[in-house]
Amino acid sequence: VGLVQISKEVVKLRKMYVSSELRGKGFGLQLLKTAVHQARCLGYKIIRLETVHTMREAIQLYTKFGFDVVLGHPCSPRCDIVMQMNL
Repeated sequence: VGLVQISKEVVKLRKMYVSSELRGKGFGLQLLKTAVHQARCLGYKIIRLETVHTMREAIQLYTKFGFDVVLGHPCSPRCDIVMQMNL
């Protein structure tokens, strides 16, 4: 998982991935908590991510954590959903 600066106030969550055999064990939540904490510590106001509609469990995790689907076109051709959260 990584963070990529989009602007002075916006950071993008990238490459968050948990292997299939480890899913459902809380690793994704810990990765997300750590990334959001780091973004806050670095002074960003918004964290954004892109995903694909078939990643239902990931979307549920992001939504439960406070991310909302927003209008916008994903940069990645594999993604079709943009989500963000105010920090």
